[in-house]
Formats: sequence, C-alpha cells, structure tokens
Amino acid sequence: MGADFIYHILPLCEITPQRKIELIWVIEKLENTTEARKLFWDDLILEDMDLDEIKETLIDYIEEYKEFACRRDVGWLSLNGAKYLLTGGMSWGDDPTDSFKDFEYLDWAWDCLEEWSKEDEK
Repeated sequence: MGADFIYHILPLCEITPQRKIELIWVIEKLENTTEARKLFWDDLILEDMDLDEIKETLIDYIEEYKEFACRRDVGWLSLNGAKYLLTGGMSWGDDPTDSFKDFEYLDWAWDCLEEWSKEDEK
C-alpha cells in the first residue's frame, strides 16, 4: 500500500452576476436530495444534509469559487482556449490539499464554467 498522486481541476472563469444567477437557477431546480446527490461522484459529502442545506452549500461554494485561484494549494493552467484551476498532490487515502474537497462541490457546474472560461479568453 502506497501513496497515489491525485488531482482535481475546474475551469477558471469570471462569475458575473448573470452567470451566478444561471448557476443558482440550476440549484434551485433540484427537487429532492437524491437528485442533488447525483451531481456528485462521492455522494457521501452530502450524506447528512437535507435538500435546503445542500442548496445552501452549493450556493456558498459558488461564492467561494471566486477566491479559489488565490489559494496557495491551487494553481492554474491555460489549455485549448480555456483556463483551469488545478489542485492535488500525494494521497494515502485522504484529500491531498485543503482545496481538493472544495473543488468537488462544483463538479456539477463544469460545463458552464468551461464554456464561460472559453468566452473569457476570447
């Protein structure tokens, strides 16, 4: 048993007021906890939350996303006309960085974030 290198990436874009509204609209359309948990590959991160708590958590992470690029355990790279945030490191079964789990809370928004990142780079 040894350590593995694991990483997580998210598209980097500006969250304008209009874009924030679009993301919140997706969250508000969630009708039950099962539907909300399907947004995540690891549904245990939301295991003990009811639907309102899940929605509130996701909205909070939209706000926190704006600061992700300023964290010391996050870097960025430019690839194929878009920018991406990157965090990761060696793991012995735990999260390799403090930001790693935070990235998971925004996986569901990947398509929107990537599209907006490409728009921002034009």
